[in-house]
Amino acid sequence: MFRSFFLAAATALLATQVSAQTKSECNPTEGDTCPDNPALGTTFDYTFNDTLAEMDSRFFNVTFGEKLITFDKDGAAFSIHKHKDSIRVKTGFYIFYGRVEAIIQAAPGQGIVSTINLLSDDLDEVDWELLGGVHDAASTNWYGKGNDTQMNGFDPPLENAIGEFHNYTLVWTEEELQFWLDDEQVRVVPAGEGTPGTYPQTPCQINLALWAGGDPENQQGVIDWAGGETDYDAG
Repeated sequence: MFRSFFLAAATALLATQVSAQTKSECNPTEGDTCPDNPALGTTFDYTFNDTLAEMDSRFFNVTFGEKLITFDKDGAAFSIHKHKDSIRVKTGFYIFYGRVEAIIQAAPGQGIVSTINLLSDDLDEVDWELLGGVHDAASTNWYGKGNDTQMNGFDPPLENAIGEFHNYTLVWTEEELQFWLDDEQVRVVPAGEGTPGTYPQTPCQINLALWAGGDPENQQGVIDWAGGETDYDAG
């Protein structure tokens, strides 16, 4: 469940468009001619509650699972129930460096993944990923230009990762990536780390998502990373 969402954009530029789970709808590195897209360039603060009946289309685009989102006093509840269910909500704007915070209670269930990430058209990516079968840690990752072979994950410890709300924050600057968990900095990635040229440095949309990494049709490596096959009957 996503309770609130805060974004402070340090700098924003016009860019192109993205998708979730490392796929974009228009990728300029593959020869696509992509339209310019809107920048934020300011501070944005949004709270989900029971006054809402749907995601506000002025700010958010639901690309998958609109009927799987409900609202109550605690926030926006994302729920998946069967094979091929997934939810992805992306912002209608882009940022180029900035600070993103989300107050999230992760969904339970083996192989279920709750995600907040930054993703650009050419697949620069920065993630907080919460595994429904892991109750004592969260997961951080970053990738550049779709190079998901980088072994860069780090799982900071966290009590009640599934049963309680926590603040998951990304701070993205030209110099480094910072991962913050409940106001404590748990990871710093300098811009020079990893394969040269892969540090995220293109405008990104923000994605909120729920998906089944453990779906039996996924690649075995994804299923293993997600903690095993998803049992939809247990949801």
